[in-house]
Amino acid sequence: MEADSKKKAENALKALKDDKNIKAAVKEYGTTTTYKGTEEIYNSKSGLPTTVFDKIKSTNKKGLIDSVIEDTTNKKYYVVNVISVTPKDFEEDAINSIAEKASSDIEPAATAYYLKKYDFTIYDKDVYDGIKSTNESYIVQD
Repeated sequence: MEADSKKKAENALKALKDDKNIKAAVKEYGTTTTYKGTEEIYNSKSGLPTTVFDKIKSTNKKGLIDSVIEDTTNKKYYVVNVISVTPKDFEEDAINSIAEKASSDIEPAATAYYLKKYDFTIYDKDVYDGIKSTNESYIVQD
């Protein structure tokens, strides 16, 4: 959950520790527009601030992280509830999440890799200029 003040985040954390429903806590204290009311799988491309993602990665027990996580870059505060710390428990969902969220990074890199690997050469000047203007990394010829 994201909040725009430390006070709101602390109140949300206290409410959650007192067994308040997470949806109700987000509605009352949160400022996030991305929370859908369901569990989320986060990876390095999910858009979470580094401080938050690092804290999640270093957690070795499930449940609420004991303190509010502050992101000093954008002045936001986060309350995190870790559902599982055992990768096997969410392996399939994690793979799907990475495929959905990271495909915009993976696809161009993979395309450029294979174009270079198989010495893709463009002989038509108009096609060359068109590809160069849309994705220069696809131009792999010398």
